[in-house]
Amino acid sequence: MGLIDTLLGRASAKNLERIAEDFAPLLAPGETLQRAFGLVRDLIVFTDRRLVFVNKQGVTGSKIGGC
Repeated sequence: MGLIDTLLGRASAKNLERIAEDFAPLLAPGETLQRAFGLVRDLIVFTDRRLVFVNKQGVTGSKIGGC
C-alpha cells in the first residue's frame, strides 16, 4: 500500500484554491501545488517538487510549524 493510498484512507482531500494563498510565500518560482490532505488539524501538501507537512498544535491551533 502506497503513501497516497494510506492518506486517502485516513485523510480528507483539501481544496487547493483555499490553501494556495497561504502557501504562495513558501513556494519556489514555478513550483505548483498538486494535492493536499487534512488529518484532523494537520495538513500534508504535495507540490511538483516536494512534500510539506504542517503540524498545528494547541487547542486553538494558534501554533503552526512545518518541515
